[in-house]
Amino acid sequence: MKRLTTWHLLSNRWNSAITEYALRAVQALSASGHRAVLSSLVDSPAFQRAGSLGLEIIGFDSFGPRAFSKFLQSRTLLAPDLIFAYGGPETFLARLAVGCRVVRFFGRDSDSSAYSRLYFPVNFSHVSSFISPNKIIARHIASLTSKPVAAIPLGLPRSELDFHCSSSTAERTEILSVGRFDPIKGHRDLFAIFGAALKKWNPRLPRPLLRVLGYEANLGAVDLRATAEQFGLSNEDLEIVTRPISDLRREQRQAHLGVISSIGSEQICRVAHEFLLEGTPVLVSGAGATEETLYRGSGASYRGLSSSQSAELLCDLVASNFADSGGKAKRQSEAEKYFSLEAMGELLSSKVLSGA
Repeated sequence: MKRLTTWHLLSNRWNSAITEYALRAVQALSASGHRAVLSSLVDSPAFQRAGSLGLEIIGFDSFGPRAFSKFLQSRTLLAPDLIFAYGGPETFLARLAVGCRVVRFFGRDSDSSAYSRLYFPVNFSHVSSFISPNKIIARHIASLTSKPVAAIPLGLPRSELDFHCSSSTAERTEILSVGRFDPIKGHRDLFAIFGAALKKWNPRLPRPLLRVLGYEANLGAVDLRATAEQFGLSNEDLEIVTRPISDLRREQRQAHLGVISSIGSEQICRVAHEFLLEGTPVLVSGAGATEETLYRGSGASYRGLSSSQSAELLCDLVASNFADSGGKAKRQSEAEKYFSLEAMGELLSSKVLSGA
């Protein structure tokens, strides 16, 4: 394939999963030999992170009408083969790029659900194709348009992940949860499952410790502790960490099990990908696209199960992890095929760029 120039427009102001996806898409295409340029708001986390990652970037003060002149100048300068639009304002702005292929990203099911089959073709008449991070959203978009739709999971770069398999040196069996403290992250369900698991625990295995890493959002550490106490969890059973973690990958690598307990969202599933790329199995709630992260030997979903049944599943996964000494290497190797930056670049090249 010839080297193409792709221009990625991102109006997102937060360090969200959509920002993560856009940054990784730029990295993936650059690593695949294409020119990938990111345009984001100059005061956004995306702009700061892109600079630290060494990405080619053109900053914008806005993506509204004030940006028209700069957009047209930049388009002339870059002469992109494709424009990737990650949100509404930039999708409208891309209408000015007459004759250029536009790829629209949908990272939340609610975004595409806002359109009916009647209005979708009108709003996106200038768009050539669509991408999403999972099959759920891709299927919904495909029901609204006859244009190409591709499900391309988030890929993570090797440079940030230690792909060397190492056995855990923890004295306790570590069950790890990573994410902001918010009701949507399902900590209540997690505590109920872990409390039930303590009663079923195999005494031949090291005593379990649930570690909850994150930052206070709509809930504080005090709120989580109070909820945990309702399920009989003491300080000996539960560690809640709000301080910055210098090496999160190491924490994920040394855990015996990662739990994604969210009750909503989870369309991009970054944390699940990180666990699996570190060779750590996952127990997922089934919310969003979490079940799409599972492959043979990677873990299980507790969707539709009671707390007691979920606890049995948790215990079984931990026991299997201890019993299979080569499981970590296998999970890690398989995860590379689906969730590495290389895998993301290959899918973007074959499913999106191939027609350019």
